[in-house]
Amino acid sequence: MRKTLLGVLVAALAAGAGMPPGAAATADRQAELQALRETIARIQSRLQTLEQRHKHTARALAKSERDINRRLHRTRELEAARRKQVAELQQLERERGVHLKRLRAQRRSLRGALSSAYALRQQGTLRILLSLSEPAAVGRSLKYHEYVQRAHGARIAAVQSTVAALDAVADQIQAKRDALDLTLLTERAELDQLRKAREERRRVLAALDQEINSKQKRLARLKEDEAALADIVKELDRALGAQRPRDRRPFASLKGKMPLPAKGPVTAHFGRRRLHSQLKWQGIVIAAPIGSDVTAIATGRVVFADWLRG
Repeated sequence: MRKTLLGVLVAALAAGAGMPPGAAATADRQAELQALRETIARIQSRLQTLEQRHKHTARALAKSERDINRRLHRTRELEAARRKQVAELQQLERERGVHLKRLRAQRRSLRGALSSAYALRQQGTLRILLSLSEPAAVGRSLKYHEYVQRAHGARIAAVQSTVAALDAVADQIQAKRDALDLTLLTERAELDQLRKAREERRRVLAALDQEINSKQKRLARLKEDEAALADIVKELDRALGAQRPRDRRPFASLKGKMPLPAKGPVTAHFGRRRLHSQLKWQGIVIAAPIGSDVTAIATGRVVFADWLRG
């Protein structure tokens, strides 16, 4: 037959006190009930602390989420601005390339015009020395080449001015892009820190959830035990009031002479420390088969025989 530990309400034998067994049992259960209620109070206090921490951590996590969203929005704006500046720089580089190409062409043309004018001037001087038949034509040719040279020079100066202006604008955009790169670097570093803080808060919140859930379950079990134990104490009080003395001998004189209330080995003895607890046993525990009879061993009656969770 399967065995089980059966918690039996057995009277504590108070040395020399002559305390009735029912009164001793009631006192034992009241002490257990008080200890249980103190444990419940401690758990409730701990739960309040945990719930406050959970509340503050949840608020901090929500703030982290908002801060991250703002940083992400700001980072996207900065990245868009940087892309725009890169595009502007690329466009300026293309325009600068076109103008530099024109400048090279103008310089080539000017070199050609200068060469032609120099040759014409040499030929004209020689013609004038050899023959004075066409001096006006030579003069007109020289004037034309001078005009062409001035025109090329003006175009070259204009192109050089345009290239210089493009370089100045490019330098400004590059300076802005460098500053933007630094800002982006800072924003991304702060965003990484915010994400790390968010993950840490999520971890703490998960741990708090787990502990709160565990404490709530334990509290529910203890409250069930409290209710059951309170009912036992009430029943003991009623039984104590209704009992009639059957044995006039002093109760202390019966120590070691009374039979056990149930058949089975004793697994917990009066006065010994309970396992994993600072409390001591105020009675005995008998391992008896399920369904065994439990009888009163002195004046009174059995009011409870069942499991009690520790």
